Amino acid sequence: MKSLKSRLLAPFVAALGLGLMLAASSASAAINWGDPFTLFEDDDLDWHFDVNGNVKTNGQLEIGDVLAAVLELNSANGTDIGPGDELTGLAIIQLVGRAIVDVNGVPTPIDIFAPPAAGFDFYSGGAPDLTGGAGAAGGGAMIAFWLDGSPDLKIDAGSVTGGTTSCLTFAVCSGQASDGSEWLVAGFTGDPDEAWIVANAPTDVSGIPGSLPSQEFGALNASLGLITNGTGRIIILDDLDCGLFCGPGPGGDGKVDISGSGSVKGGGIMAGMSPNGEWFATSDFDMTLKSTVPVPGTVLLLGLGLLGLTTTARRKKA
Repeated sequence: MKSLKSRLLAPFVAALGLGLMLAASSASAAINWGDPFTLFEDDDLDWHFDVNGNVKTNGQLEIGDVLAAVLELNSANGTDIGPGDELTGLAIIQLVGRAIVDVNGVPTPIDIFAPPAAGFDFYSGGAPDLTGGAGAAGGGAMIAFWLDGSPDLKIDAGSVTGGTTSCLTFAVCSGQASDGSEWLVAGFTGDPDEAWIVANAPTDVSGIPGSLPSQEFGALNASLGLITNGTGRIIILDDLDCGLFCGPGPGGDGKVDISGSGSVKGGGIMAGMSPNGEWFATSDFDMTLKSTVPVPGTVLLLGLGLLGLTTTARRKKA
């Protein structure tokens, strides 16, 4: 017969083990995290919608239009993500204004974007609604990522030029990009430093789909706030400098949670590349996170909490 001590320790050991497994499963084991900075790099396909979610075909990027990108993150700090896992996502933004700003003494036209007024979920195609209402109208979401143990999305630049992407429509591509576990959601959270701008982008975008993916049509910068964190890491908040790309609102401190940048490029919709693709552009998006690992005490507290539940249940049964 087991001793009283052994019988008392058994649920604690089981609970602590469960806590460790939960912590490990939520962490992104396939990702080469830095300490504290991690740079993620990706390839994207981009769609152009009107305010009602219909694909735009008149070639004009107008106020109220929505841009949606399907993202495949390839590497973290220069190391490929995986094997056996993929980190994918969606970015959905709405054009709300245009301006001319001074960038190092050069007058530069910029397009100003915000979370879609109708909500991220309204335009997200085959993706599930974001948790916690982040994708609803007023939820603030602009970009979301999923970690998937069954890779199926293939939209890297090589597959576009080779005509071998895993999908051609937004419905299919967005479904492949979101069939994992929700990993991170970011957007506007009320910090006056938050912003999403694209500089030097044309208003007539009719020439982008048939251009080469090596040709650039605008530079984007995003300064965002964290909405949902399922990475298994502690994201250090309000600690990344947004520099020239802070929001224009008063009261900011020049720092945000997440920083991103990239380029809008030709769509490669042409003979010999991806003639049947329904996207209008390709792009790349690099994202920097500052994070740390959870302290061991967090896992211990989880185990103790589960132990308390187990002990209470045993007492009630007795």
